[in-house]
Amino acid sequence: MMGAANKATCVPIAPTVAEAVIERHQLDPRAVTLITHQASQKLIDAWSARPGLSGATFLNTIKQCGNPALAGVPLTLAARGSEVTTDHLILFCLGVQQQASAVLLERQSAAATSSVSAPTTAPGP
Repeated sequence: MMGAANKATCVPIAPTVAEAVIERHQLDPRAVTLITHQASQKLIDAWSARPGLSGATFLNTIKQCGNPALAGVPLTLAARGSEVTTDHLILFCLGVQQQASAVLLERQSAAATSSVSAPTTAPGP
């Protein structure tokens, strides 16, 4: 169960990190998928209802795995990453001492990937 101090931090303050990333990069939340810390479904619901995150797609594995603590984001990315259909993915984590961090990943378009050449390696001895 989430204590009052954690609830006071996690619900209103923590998602401001993800909102700041969306705002800084001038993204429409509907073009973003979020994989977040998943302490509870109530927490995920509260974050998804925030105006700055409204319309974003939230992926989680809470029904299958419950609260996997710090492993929630990598676990969900591994289990549900193939379901990401947006061009932007935010991995949003809460760490020890309620530190929040977010990583924005952007899908490369087909045009961008077709112009990238394969890395070359030096010939062996």
